[in-house]
Amino acid sequence: ESLEQFHNALLEEYIREFGGVRNAMFRMKENWRHFLCNFENSEKLGKRLRKATTLSEYKAVTNEIFRTLPLREKLQPDW
Repeated sequence: ESLEQFHNALLEEYIREFGGVRNAMFRMKENWRHFLCNFENSEKLGKRLRKATTLSEYKAVTNEIFRTLPLREKLQPDW
């Protein structure tokens, strides 16, 4: 829940700071590389997220991630 709140606040701030939705969304996708390490079985939704081209599509996928994927008990970085 707190990760979702952080994500939403960051997205809104990025939209303001970068002067538009498109740049903000692409910056947020960079953050998701790290966020997805927190979720079990995130590969499929992660791929959909990377392919999202509109804010509504991006928000739908992130909402699905937060609602359906369980958090890992132990963080597994992808590096």
